[in-house]
Amino acid sequence: MSPPARFLPTSLRFRLALSFLGLVTLVLFVGVASYRINRQVHTQVDELRSSDVIDLRRQDLSTVGLEFEGFWNPNGSFVANDVEVLPAAARPSLRGSVKTVDSASRTFTLYGRTIEVTDDSESADDKGEPVPFEELAPGKRVEVTCKIVGERWIADRVYLKKVKNSDKVKGTVTRAELDGRAPESVEIHGLMIVLEPQTSGGPESALGRIGKATRMISVLQLCLTAAHGLADGQAAPTDVDGEDYSAAQGLSPADQLARYSEQFIELVEQAQSEGKDPLWSAPHEYQSVLRQMARQVEPLRVHVVELRALADLDRGAASARVDTEFGPFVQSVLLLASSYLSKADEDLGDSLRSVLDRTASTTTVALATSVVAVIVALVLGVLVWRSIHQPMQKLRLAAEELGQGHLDTRIRLDPHAHDEFGVLADAFNKMAGELANTTVSMESLESVFDSMAAALIVFDPDGNIVNVNRATLTMVGRQRSELVGHTFDVMCRFSAGESIRPGPSVREPSGLPAMRIETVEKVFVRKDGSEFPVSLSGAELRSSGGPLQGYVCVALDLTEQKRIQEQLRESLGEKELLLREVHHRVKNNMQVISSLLAMQSTNGDPAVEKKLEESQNRIRSIALIHEQLYRSTELEHIDARTYLEVLTSQLLQSFGKAGSVRLELDADPLELDIDQSMACGLIVNELVTNALKYAYPADLGGVIRITLREHPSGERVLSVGDDGPGLGGTKSGAAKTLGMSLVATLARQLRGRVEVDGTRGTLVRVFFPRKGAEAAA
Repeated sequence: MSPPARFLPTSLRFRLALSFLGLVTLVLFVGVASYRINRQVHTQVDELRSSDVIDLRRQDLSTVGLEFEGFWNPNGSFVANDVEVLPAAARPSLRGSVKTVDSASRTFTLYGRTIEVTDDSESADDKGEPVPFEELAPGKRVEVTCKIVGERWIADRVYLKKVKNSDKVKGTVTRAELDGRAPESVEIHGLMIVLEPQTSGGPESALGRIGKATRMISVLQLCLTAAHGLADGQAAPTDVDGEDYSAAQGLSPADQLARYSEQFIELVEQAQSEGKDPLWSAPHEYQSVLRQMARQVEPLRVHVVELRALADLDRGAASARVDTEFGPFVQSVLLLASSYLSKADEDLGDSLRSVLDRTASTTTVALATSVVAVIVALVLGVLVWRSIHQPMQKLRLAAEELGQGHLDTRIRLDPHAHDEFGVLADAFNKMAGELANTTVSMESLESVFDSMAAALIVFDPDGNIVNVNRATLTMVGRQRSELVGHTFDVMCRFSAGESIRPGPSVREPSGLPAMRIETVEKVFVRKDGSEFPVSLSGAELRSSGGPLQGYVCVALDLTEQKRIQEQLRESLGEKELLLREVHHRVKNNMQVISSLLAMQSTNGDPAVEKKLEESQNRIRSIALIHEQLYRSTELEHIDARTYLEVLTSQLLQSFGKAGSVRLELDADPLELDIDQSMACGLIVNELVTNALKYAYPADLGGVIRITLREHPSGERVLSVGDDGPGLGGTKSGAAKTLGMSLVATLARQLRGRVEVDGTRGTLVRVFFPRKGAEAAA
């Protein structure tokens, strides 16, 4: 054992356990370090998010829009975990995954609301184009702005491309319970929205201040727009910065101006207190800007009151005041809000740079930690590998020596080694000693050979016989001296160019050379010249990695087996001849019966003659089966197509309609046994007879189509159809005549079923399983 390996535990199990624990420790160390780094970055990112909690108690929910972000609860409500107040009322807007789609009514379901897509609905992806309704499917993410007509949700604009992954509901609240506390749920036109409890998390973040400043600017722009609308006597536009606030359309410009001004004042107050907790005030660098905006609160109220009063008296004067006083005043306040926004942007940039710096440093720490972990793992792996590889190498070499016959081979390891390798070396040395003491002698092996019942012949590499057992001598009636030293042809008959030597050797999956001589039938020759058949097989004799030492062959006498096979073959021929004779006699007897029926039908009642003729055709179809069987080379099956061709041709000639009625036969190359052939032949006989009698009376002509198919499932379909008058629109069945009753009975014998269609001519289909499938069922 190498010196570094001496510091490792002596047990192999302890070494592997130590290696495993070392690797697990390294993985855990890297995981813990990565987790701490991730938490630090996550904390810094969280500090960028807004901690302001919107207090809905201070909002006039009927006059503002709310934007909820969250997820859909299958119980029938939208759970909101983030709420944002919009400057004005807004139409309902939903974003999420489609639940169901109804193409017939052109509706789809989203968050429990059934939304109609009309001709007026517009695609927001391709403006001016209708909504591609065919692209809607369950699971498809969409964003749709709706119009509410009564209780109907009608799609106005629909986004189908590049829809965000977050779920959102936006609109003006139509129902909420306000009892001095923040509402737990609200409704937007019947859509229930559950509000998750929120708490204040501290001072406002940079993102929160940017959002508040953006809302201030938007509200001031709406104030200015409403003032122009008040002075001009026109309604204010309802689309600001891409947001739809058409729900505010019902308010007058004066009311809109008052609402937007109060919203701005409220935003300024919130910015000064930085959220719900008044203890958190805005930082010093923002206070100066906020104090300047706070000083403009009262002048804004005065401007709004005076402008509303002036608009009632003189719109021209009101318009002039908007242009000369109110507009510049609002622009000055917009500059203050923009300054507040600029400071928030600077803070956000500083925070992002801090996050980037922290990310860069943590990446360096993670990389260094990983490099150290890899180095430690490599050192530990090398030590463990060396402590295992050296004794394994000694064991491998000793096993190879022992396999080559060196039974004195022993393994000598470090005397201090008391691990599993030491135990294995002791076991190997003990095995080698036992092999040296118990190896079978050549004399014992000869006794084993002589006890075998089969003939065994051993050859040298040149093909000369070097040894045979007692069974070989008995089989060929020779002495050992008459065989040993001779080639194999002294006892085996070979054709010209044939040799016992096998081809080039191959190797089995085990890697050991074991070329086998394929089992073949040969003819051995006794000393008296008589011959007898044998089954011969063999293999090469080759030591592991050594040269070819010869061949060994085993021979079994097949005389008795050949005699039994010949008796069976003669017995089978006699039975086949007898079966052909039976089929021939049955066919002749059927013809005699048919002739007797023909004689009986002459000079009698026409109805009786008709019945006798039908029976005669049935007997002829059965006789035809036996005729084909005794003419066929195979006695168990007949060719269906040939049988049906002969049967239908005889029926046409029997009815004298060979010139007026044409038969079309289309049959797969199927083989039917005698039972199936008889049933199918009688069914075709009945159906073709019915067609000739009733579909084509007198001299009328037509086409009778007969098909026989086999489906991939194994079911076979026999169909007979004509283009006659049919059965008067019947599809379910036909009259219970003797012929149709016989067809139904025969179908049951085939374990099948019958279908009749009489709408266009008469088409009868018989479905029955293949014989093997029937047996399996």
